[in-house]
Amino acid sequence: MWDVFKKQFQAAVPFVNTLGIIVTDINSGTAEATLAVTPELANHLGTLHAGAMFTLAETASGAAMTGALGAKVFELRAVAATSDISYKKLAKGVITARAKTSIPAADINKTLEEEGKVRFAVNIELLDESEEIVALVNVDWHVSPKR
Repeated sequence: MWDVFKKQFQAAVPFVNTLGIIVTDINSGTAEATLAVTPELANHLGTLHAGAMFTLAETASGAAMTGALGAKVFELRAVAATSDISYKKLAKGVITARAKTSIPAADINKTLEEEGKVRFAVNIELLDESEEIVALVNVDWHVSPKR
């Protein structure tokens, strides 16, 4: 099931493919995505551009949100409402985003069922190849019925 989500997720967001982000894992409320630093994505220091770092994190957060909601995500309207990012270190090599919902998937789905909508955060760590944190990101998702 999760492989189907990865393929559909990649296809649904063309910008993800433009940058070369690869969603490597989606599970129930967690996800992982990677992005390699290339000359096209570099900043003036030769490291990953801040905008590319943010997009990697936001992509992983959307994948974690998708994993939390499961198949019903395709019947819902999910919007990243707010976010914040804290850059910790220059991003070199392949950067991995590890995302996790702030509350368990079961609680997200229970609130959605009871209230018809839900708001929750996804917390993301961006790590370099030596597993050092290069940035911390939080994305708040609002999920409601399609309009």
